[in-house]
Amino acid sequence: MQNFASGSAVKVTFEIKNEAGDPLTPTALRWRVLDEEETVLQDWATVSVPEFHDETIELTIVGALNILTPPATRGLRVVELEVTTEEGT
Repeated sequence: MQNFASGSAVKVTFEIKNEAGDPLTPTALRWRVLDEEETVLQDWATVSVPEFHDETIELTIVGALNILTPPATRGLRVVELEVTTEEGT
């Protein structure tokens, strides 16, 4: 887990590999952001597959999704990435 200041943009990098560590070729990518109570902060958004390079994808989570509501001083964000290949999700 990493710590970031409230309201700051965060870059998240995912490796796109199977359980054996072999690279996957995605046909579709989508992501979303949840908080610690599993409330959806950013609903599913697609990533253009042509933006996919090498074996990783980098997403930038905008600072607006990292703002804490007072009196909270800490919060958790979960970024989920769903990868679809020719074999399925």
